[in-house]
Amino acid sequence: METINFEIQLAEKLIYVSIIDLSNSIFLWVGDKSSQFNNLNIASCSNFSTTPSAVDLLGSTQETLSLKLTKRLNKQVLLSFNLQFSELEKQTTHDLILKEIINKLK
Repeated sequence: METINFEIQLAEKLIYVSIIDLSNSIFLWVGDKSSQFNNLNIASCSNFSTTPSAVDLLGSTQETLSLKLTKRLNKQVLLSFNLQFSELEKQTTHDLILKEIINKLK
């Protein structure tokens, strides 16, 4: 088990990321200084489909990001994404966070 914590500066917003990397899964918390835990999504690969599946366990989360991480890492992903962005900002933010997470896990 490995724990990784880092920050991402995005324009005027500071994003905090905490990762717990387990052998077959990964837990990620993404948020701001309020440290809220309002959402939880789980995504995993299946032997029956090439596309991972995802489900919200708590609140309404960022299913797209958890699915992308599951595909890239080939692990079950539990994601708590606690930030609000406009639709325009969402894709850019997700891509930046995905890139940073992948880099930190190498």
